[in-house]
Amino acid sequence: MQAYREVTKSVSLDDKQDIVTSKLKELSGRVTQARSDRIRIEVELAQLRQLGENASALFVLPLVASDPTVVGIHTSVTKMENDFATLRQRYREKHPKYVQAATQLTDLRQSLTNAILKVPQSLAAAYESAKAAEQALDLALKDQETVALDLNKRAIQYNVLAREVQSDRILYDSVLNRLKETDLTKELESNKIRVVQPAIVPE
Repeated sequence: MQAYREVTKSVSLDDKQDIVTSKLKELSGRVTQARSDRIRIEVELAQLRQLGENASALFVLPLVASDPTVVGIHTSVTKMENDFATLRQRYREKHPKYVQAATQLTDLRQSLTNAILKVPQSLAAAYESAKAAEQALDLALKDQETVALDLNKRAIQYNVLAREVQSDRILYDSVLNRLKETDLTKELESNKIRVVQPAIVPE
């Protein structure tokens, strides 16, 4: 059994099986999570691609509306629109302040459109990344399954040897006990003569 451990480089197959099994479960869970993430992104990307370059239609989608860059620019646009509404009441169209505010608002609106149109590109990159992560985890899971199968094969012979060791140990203990009993019996003094009936002196 010790020789088999040395050949297979398995100090304790029982402990190793526990490690391999737990790693297999962990990888399986991670593959499932990666697959669900990839599918979710794929669905979202298909939805975005359906709308094409329509920025106003894209902005309605929660995914686009919650994008940090889009949120930041949209907040600036809203603030600028409010400021511009106030400015319009005070100045005419050809006033420098009016022209400057109108230009800034146009630029901000264009930035918002660009940010909205960049969301599908970012999502496409995220999709490729999720796909690659899923493939890598899937490959790692297959490798771990191979390790688990190989370990199971080695465990079969190991368990056979373990049973033999147990059987031999029981037999050894039994023989050892018998030998001890024999040694003890030898040391006891045996009395070969015993009085059956005391002798009587004749009359």
